[in-house]
Amino acid sequence: MSTQSEAHPVAVTLVRIPTGVDGELRICCEAYVWIQLLHDNILPLEGVTKGFGPLPTFFAPWMENGTLNDYLRQEVGLLREKKLTMVREVAASLQYYEYWGLALWLTNLL
Repeated sequence: MSTQSEAHPVAVTLVRIPTGVDGELRICCEAYVWIQLLHDNILPLEGVTKGFGPLPTFFAPWMENGTLNDYLRQEVGLLREKKLTMVREVAASLQYYEYWGLALWLTNLL
């Protein structure tokens, strides 16, 4: 987790909690796992905060192009080589997530 005090834009991630699940416990478990993830294609967890809803929320570095889905909508004419590089990066991230026993959603790809 970053200890720098300089201001910079961040992305706030709200966690969806299934009915009947202890939200605080789920947030702690998710944060515990995310903070340990060290991979070139996975953003680091910068912190946890309150004030965006009933449960604490995560924040990570802001990505100027948004999620992968957002980026692909904007960049219509990507070269084949760029697409292949992106596929490899996503595959590496999926393999890493699977190693940790985590689920990855398209909206989590940045």
